[in-house]
Amino acid sequence: MKKPPSFLVTCEHAVNRIPAAFIPFADARDKAALNTHAGYDIGAAPIASALARRLNAPFFKGGISRLVVDLNRSETNRKGIFGPIGRRMDAAAREKALERWHRPYHHALRSFVELEMVRRRQVILLSVHSFTPRMSRETRKVDFGLLYDPSSEAERFLCRSMGAILTESFPRARIRMNYPYRGVSDGIASAMRKLFPKIVAVELEFNQGTVGRFHLPLIIDAVFTSVHNDQDVTSPYKSY
Repeated sequence: MKKPPSFLVTCEHAVNRIPAAFIPFADARDKAALNTHAGYDIGAAPIASALARRLNAPFFKGGISRLVVDLNRSETNRKGIFGPIGRRMDAAAREKALERWHRPYHHALRSFVELEMVRRRQVILLSVHSFTPRMSRETRKVDFGLLYDPSSEAERFLCRSMGAILTESFPRARIRMNYPYRGVSDGIASAMRKLFPKIVAVELEFNQGTVGRFHLPLIIDAVFTSVHNDQDVTSPYKSY
């Protein structure tokens, strides 16, 4: 008998916290940015938490602002891993940020996935983020973005199913695949795919300016239905 999939929900940019050890490296601009998208993904953590409860899944929540170190970047991404505060820090402080915050977060995720795969269960990772309605000169006229690796049949199928169910729940919602970022860009989903080729890892992006128009329980129900639809969604998943 095929085992049910194992879910995990993550939110790398959940908080705008600057640990005390790194405050001396922050300037006035950083402190002003704390409550903006630069500091964290506004509104993402409550959605991720509600989704994890609905799925009865573990919730991995970042505990540091990306102004210091970005948990949604690989450690090898030296240009993207540190935010403006991190780039201002000395080598010892950067190493402390990696050792205390970045590495433990990634290690915990890897450990969970490894254990579930030993149990021969399909792992489905849902990484929850939000995006600012306007970036530079671009106005992002999208409510939900579903990011996946186009080469993965299972991820493509899951996101298209999720998009269809969200559209059914919210007929006026504007939904795009692999927007506002590419599903294969450096991030927690891509990092997990490299380590575990059989994982199904997708990112859910919510527009900070419009997500409040949509009833949160219906959003959660739509995602829940899409990942539990055995006939339509789990069929492309690779069994062991």
